[in-house]
Amino acid sequence: MEEGKTVSAKSLQQLGLTTREADILYWVENGKTNDEVATIFDIAVATIKKHSEKTYHTLGVDNRTTAAMLAVDDLGIAEVDLL
Repeated sequence: MEEGKTVSAKSLQQLGLTTREADILYWVENGKTNDEVATIFDIAVATIKKHSEKTYHTLGVDNRTTAAMLAVDDLGIAEVDLL
């Protein structure tokens, strides 16, 4: 991916994530909390947490910040707003 490009949910699927996991990681990378992501998808916060845990396992990381940074590094993205 070219430098300066932004992360899209579809590009995150290249990391071996399901469509839903990629969608959730996309919003995490954009600084959304689990509550906010749950509202975006109109699903329970517990469901977001379960998808997030599976995403961390798939990526081999322990938390949301590391998952976001790994995705940025692996995809060659210039920067992502984590706050």
